[in-house]
Amino acid sequence: MKHFTSPALIASSTLFLGSILILPANAAAPNPYPTQVKEVLTKYNVDQSSIKSQTTLERGTSNDRRQRIEGYDTFIRFHNCKGYLKIAQHRFGHVKQIFTRGECKVPGIDSF
Repeated sequence: MKHFTSPALIASSTLFLGSILILPANAAAPNPYPTQVKEVLTKYNVDQSSIKSQTTLERGTSNDRRQRIEGYDTFIRFHNCKGYLKIAQHRFGHVKQIFTRGECKVPGIDSF
């Protein structure tokens, strides 16, 4: 059986595979509007040392022709409770909604 290992074939197959291996639509991404997140944390007196992790996900829609980013959801987990603080932002950074889930409570923020 003959194997095709020409450099051109290897390069074209690598380009093809690279073009179809993309991140999922909701993969973690850097928040393009971190200032608004910091303002929320400052406004509600959230101590930076209590934050265990912070993850931002893109929220959007996609179809066969395009993918549209509708906004960003930032999830903040704390060392001292199970749950998270969620900051939902518009695609241009405006904070749309803030709430907590689970055991985590922040004075002045609704909990669901």
